[in-house]
Amino acid sequence: MLSLSRLAILLVCLCGASVPAMAQQDPAPQGAAASPSGPDAPSSPAPKAAEPTYDELVTQALEAYKVKSYDEAITLLDRAYALNPNANLLYNKARIYEEQGKFEESLETYKLFVKSPGVQLDNRKRATERITAIQEIQDALVEKQQESSPAAPAAPPVV
Repeated sequence: MLSLSRLAILLVCLCGASVPAMAQQDPAPQGAAASPSGPDAPSSPAPKAAEPTYDELVTQALEAYKVKSYDEAITLLDRAYALNPNANLLYNKARIYEEQGKFEESLETYKLFVKSPGVQLDNRKRATERITAIQEIQDALVEKQQESSPAAPAAPPVV
C-alpha cells in the first residue's frame, strides 16, 4: 500500500502541477560553478537597452524639432529612415534644413523626396514649390552679395 506522502507526490506528478513561474530557475549548466551572489559578487554588465522603434524615433525627432534641436532631429529622422525608408521623413528633414538656412542640403533632400516612389501628388507639388522658393532665395542672396561687394578695380590697359 502507498504511503500518504508517496500518494501526494504521485498525484502532483500525474496532475501536471508545476513550480510557480516566479520560483522556477534555470539550473546552472553541468560542470559550471554556481555564480556567487551578494555584495562581493562580481557585477555583470547591465543588459543593453532595446533600440528605439521607428515610431519612437519619429516622436523623438518631433520633440527635438519643437525645442529647436535641429541637428538632433535630423539624426533621429535619419535613424528612423534606416528602419523604414518612408519618404515623408525626407520632406521633414528638408524642412528642418530649410529652417536652419542650410539651403543646399534642403534642396538635395527635397529633390530626393520628389523622386521617391509612392509620394502623393499634393505632397510632391508642395515639395516642388519649396524647391522653387529656395532657389529664388539663393538667387536673391547671390544678387545681394554681388551688389554689396565693391566693384573690382578695372585692370590697367595693356600697351
